[in-house]
Amino acid sequence: MSRLLIAIILIIPLIVTACRGEGEAVVALPTRVIIPTETATATRTPTVTPTETQTALPTLTATPTQTVLPTDTSTPTATATATATMTPTVTLSPFMTATATPIPTITPPPTATTPPTLTPPPIQSPLPDAPQIISFQSNITNAQPNTALLLTWEALGDIARVDRLSVGGIVQETVSVPVVGQLPVTLPNTTDSQVIYRLTVLRGGQQTSRSVPVTIISGPICATPWFFGNVPGMTTCPSGAAFDAPGKIQLFQNGAMFTVSISGQERLYGLVYNTRRYVVRSITWDGTTTYTTPCGTAPDGLVNPQDVFNWAYHRTNGPQGPWCGDTGIGWATTAANIATSFRMQFDQDSQTVYIELPTVGVIRLPSLTASGDWSPLQ
Repeated sequence: MSRLLIAIILIIPLIVTACRGEGEAVVALPTRVIIPTETATATRTPTVTPTETQTALPTLTATPTQTVLPTDTSTPTATATATATMTPTVTLSPFMTATATPIPTITPPPTATTPPTLTPPPIQSPLPDAPQIISFQSNITNAQPNTALLLTWEALGDIARVDRLSVGGIVQETVSVPVVGQLPVTLPNTTDSQVIYRLTVLRGGQQTSRSVPVTIISGPICATPWFFGNVPGMTTCPSGAAFDAPGKIQLFQNGAMFTVSISGQERLYGLVYNTRRYVVRSITWDGTTTYTTPCGTAPDGLVNPQDVFNWAYHRTNGPQGPWCGDTGIGWATTAANIATSFRMQFDQDSQTVYIELPTVGVIRLPSLTASGDWSPLQ
């Protein structure tokens, strides 16, 4: 209470007594009211009003991954109506003690696995009603006219045929055949360079085809074959079987030198590549002397002529002058091979000869005894 209220409470009884008019002695009123100066002590416990409502028993809820214990973070503030300010201390009663719930063990998620590789579906085979050619071939692909061939095939279908076509694609002959089988044929006499055999298979209104070309080798059919095989453009046959002749060889920048011994007679041959000329020399070398004039010695990276070729290089001329000159064969690029042999065969005239030289290939010489023009075998 305030001081003014206390003074009024003390004065009101005195006024009521005076007004009754009873024959009671008149009490002299003090000339002033002395208001107590002491501070009133509050007889009641001040009401504590917290700023937020506190839940006495918190409920602990565990989640699937982790349980979190709630923490009371509210701080209640006490407000006293008296002058004195009191800050009450909130003490949790024993029954408010929270019981910790055991934290469940967290099981880690399973390790992610690599998704399996997707295997593409197999390629669908043609529909059963579609014709197919599994194989088609000829036992010979290069032959002379009138040569017997055997065509062989395997297919799936209802009917089949084999056509013979010209190089221009014109059908020359047609033969009905089974879908699996063989067909013997004979190459025709033709000026075409090729004959084409085509297999066609039909089923359900559909058809498929496959072709095999056979190259025609022009020229006569020889009783004795050439050692290098049939070559287009050959018009003659050999006079006899091929044979090997002993000899020597050394390769040069623009030609070659080699020797051949036939019937005890050794001769030296020199070829020039760019002019396609050759010369034949009887050998008069003493077998030991080495020469350096008039051509000198080979520059770095090249080789001096050796053995009998050293003699021929410095003591004879090529088809158009010195072997070391601008029209000659230059310097050697390999060492001389002095122990080799060459495959040879004479034409039907017994003069023209075909010789197979290492690196150079098969060449044709019009004669083994006279100089002339040489040519590579085409």
